[in-house]
Amino acid sequence: IRDRYKKLHNASERLDEPQDKKHVATLADLVKKTGATDILDYGSGKALNDQPIPDALSGLHVHRYDPRHAESGADIGTDTYGGVISTNVIEHLPPADVPWAIDEIFSHASGFVMIVAACYPAENMLPDGRNAHMTQEPPYWWHVQMALASRRYPAVRLSLIHISEPT
Repeated sequence: IRDRYKKLHNASERLDEPQDKKHVATLADLVKKTGATDILDYGSGKALNDQPIPDALSGLHVHRYDPRHAESGADIGTDTYGGVISTNVIEHLPPADVPWAIDEIFSHASGFVMIVAACYPAENMLPDGRNAHMTQEPPYWWHVQMALASRRYPAVRLSLIHISEPT
């Protein structure tokens, strides 16, 4: 699936958006509560590598992983991080791939997971005519998916942010 998604992404105009800065306060709170000193940005995209870390998160080391972009780290490895964040990623997967991706995210976290999931159609279409948000489900569906994964990782704190309409 990673190769297929990489091809779809490279053929589309833009699936990545810069990290949504309005979630920095939530992230800062999770970092403070868990004592995380390093996080993994899962699905970081190509646009985030040069963005400065906001003052609220100073001292935090951010590792970037995106299977679509070799320069941002195409091999996730086996490391764990104090936290794993994923924004504008999970809804781009086909529904059948959501559970394993969420499980992979949790497996790399020791303190917290923060996932932002969009619940609406994207503006972009994929080359095959499908909407770029391949999984468009209501908030409850996302909560169930996260709850199933979090049961396997009881020590990891979950923060799910669902967005019901474009901002």
